[in-house]
Amino acid sequence: MSVANHKKYIDGCAELGIESVVVDDGWENWAQTEKEANGRDKWAMLKELVEYADSKNVNIWVWRPSSPRYGNRSDIGLVDPEERASFMAKCAEIGVKGLKIDFFHTENLFTVRLMEEILKDAAKEKLMVIFHGINKPAGESFKYPNLLAKEAVRGLECVGGESSWAPGPAWPFHNFHNTVLPFTRWLAGPADYTPLNFRAFCPEAVTFTHQLASIYMFTSPMLILAADMEDMLKCPGRRFIEEVPVVWDENYVLPESKIGNLAAIARRKGDIWYLSVLNGEQEKSVSLNLNFLPEGKYKMVIAYDKGRKEILMDTKTIKSKKSLNIKLLSGGGYLARFERI
Repeated sequence: MSVANHKKYIDGCAELGIESVVVDDGWENWAQTEKEANGRDKWAMLKELVEYADSKNVNIWVWRPSSPRYGNRSDIGLVDPEERASFMAKCAEIGVKGLKIDFFHTENLFTVRLMEEILKDAAKEKLMVIFHGINKPAGESFKYPNLLAKEAVRGLECVGGESSWAPGPAWPFHNFHNTVLPFTRWLAGPADYTPLNFRAFCPEAVTFTHQLASIYMFTSPMLILAADMEDMLKCPGRRFIEEVPVVWDENYVLPESKIGNLAAIARRKGDIWYLSVLNGEQEKSVSLNLNFLPEGKYKMVIAYDKGRKEILMDTKTIKSKKSLNIKLLSGGGYLARFERI
């Protein structure tokens, strides 16, 4: 959580074309944890980071809990109106672009009202917001367009927490889970799944290409990637990370999709189509109809699995109205980019 490590991530984002870095839990303790604080407070160091990011054309968002946390005396949350207004004014003053507010956990009347007060105060300071640890969307973005997404999903961060802070099914379940979510949770609105991970602890249940394809499946106007910077920079499918849209012009569910078994969705941005495929538990061969493509001949850029933890890239040409035959590993994935020749 050091300032130096954030600068490393800013540098990587500038290289990849990623727009923002989220400064997560711990930044408010920088006055105590930074060896080179030299008497500066957290705001002075955050301002330094914002200015560094601005020089690289990268935005800074900051994380903050919504409420006081048990055993944590350094952060009283945003329940108090004066504290909330002061915090947001200071963020806006030093150039922070958005807030990731966490730990709501319930949807009682007090919490829903707190959520709305946070959105109102953020809007006054022209700050964007994403809510984590919260209930599913209920149309709030129509009234508060500065709200970009709400978590409300059992996402990638739950890996390893099945027996402790995130009780629930172990990760082998998620190759099924990930083929269900696009047709259930995403109907309510964008989520903060925090997809993408290529670390050694990435569960064997899903492949690295499944991970890559998930950033085209689990869409959000604030798409927060959970991957380590080194892994993104050296990923064979790096171009898909560099160019993933966050707002789409058209979406098409392929009829071969089957909830809990296979999720295949094509999305268009401008003249480019992308096809994201996530497989469930059973290894299979599938034939996908490409009738979503307008008439013509296309260059395909493809990412597919070679084993569970290796992504291979390929290019080919294909005509519209044809079928695409692919083999999928258990928990495997497939990702393709179509550009008309």
